[in-house]
Amino acid sequence: MSMADKLLSAMKEEAALLNELPEDSPARQQLRDHLEWMTEHYVPERSVQVQVKIEWSSIIGSLVLGAAASALGTWAITAGGWTLLWLLLALPVILTCVYGFFFEASGGESRQRLMRERQPSGDDS
Repeated sequence: MSMADKLLSAMKEEAALLNELPEDSPARQQLRDHLEWMTEHYVPERSVQVQVKIEWSSIIGSLVLGAAASALGTWAITAGGWTLLWLLLALPVILTCVYGFFFEASGGESRQRLMRERQPSGDDS
């Protein structure tokens, strides 16, 4: 579930709660202010989610390189002896490929750039 989807779900729950509160409740204004804050964060998050560009070549590259490093690691383990030193190469490559795969699958640099451009003014975080 994306951040935009989580925000939308929470906004719906809070809007329903706002409708249930009596008109004279002091919590209405606090809840209304929080809904406005969530809306300011939802709009940029959702627009980024729609515009993000996934680099398929990077995803495929990380899968191919990760598979090759896994094959090297498997060979080193089954061969034993001094060939286990190849694990010093294979393990970091596998970890880097896993990170790269998930980074690119989530939008990678494209998503980060769009989020920086669409940050709401006066961000509290």
